[in-house]
Amino acid sequence: MKRQHKYSSAILASLMFSLAPTLALLVTGVGKDASVAQTATTQNRKAEADRLNQEGIQQYRQGKFRAALETFQKVLAIRKEIGDKAGEGTTLDNIRYLQTHRNSPN
Repeated sequence: MKRQHKYSSAILASLMFSLAPTLALLVTGVGKDASVAQTATTQNRKAEADRLNQEGIQQYRQGKFRAALETFQKVLAIRKEIGDKAGEGTTLDNIRYLQTHRNSPN
């Protein structure tokens, strides 16, 4: 009986040491919170870029070309920061369109 207890204790201790890092993460929620926070930050930055993009379009329509260009450059920086390749392409198209059409007669 003592021998069985001795092995059970050793197995239990080994199991506790191997699970300690995982248990610590589960208890503190460190891994989960960090990825959730990163996703929320990326979503917030994307929403900000979308809002600024609409602002740039309005500035262009109002003839505020310099302001529109500055706004689109901010959008481009955010899109690069969050790794939004499709958004980068769209923003570069907006900048190209602005630069092409701001001097042409309507």
